[in-house]
Amino acid sequence: MFKAPVALTILLHAAPLYGQSLDDIEKDIEYSYYLISGSTVSEIREQLNSKGPDGAWGKTYWTVHWFTDNSDCSVRVQAHIILPQLFSSSGLSDGDRATVEAVLRALEVHENHHLQMGIFAAEEIQRYGCSDAAEIIDYWIEKNNEFDRNTLNGRSEGVELR
Repeated sequence: MFKAPVALTILLHAAPLYGQSLDDIEKDIEYSYYLISGSTVSEIREQLNSKGPDGAWGKTYWTVHWFTDNSDCSVRVQAHIILPQLFSSSGLSDGDRATVEAVLRALEVHENHHLQMGIFAAEEIQRYGCSDAAEIIDYWIEKNNEFDRNTLNGRSEGVELR
């Protein structure tokens, strides 16, 4: 039976319990970008608010697929990460450009944390030989949501333009 990990660092370094090694988990990760531009921080913020996916500035979708065959467990994680890409910033001061670029980097780091949670879910499903997979997925979905609550959707990590 699946039990939530007490120490994530121990979990990540543990050897798999079943046939497929963790390196054998197929990872299908796609990044896509929407273009933003502006000559002021306010214009950049407006573009992020209006063009971002589902009302957010960035978004990570992940799905874990698993199947068993003759007691072998195969796991695959698919992820799609949508991020903004600054293509024109003429008119921004050097300081404002640096601020915008720092926010975009922080957003990418934040979204990659979401990706990592999907990978953690896949690794745990593999580790448990595909048993309790739905429970493991539910656990990591809640951790994903908790991460956004704890970071205020990344704002506490620098994903904010003032």
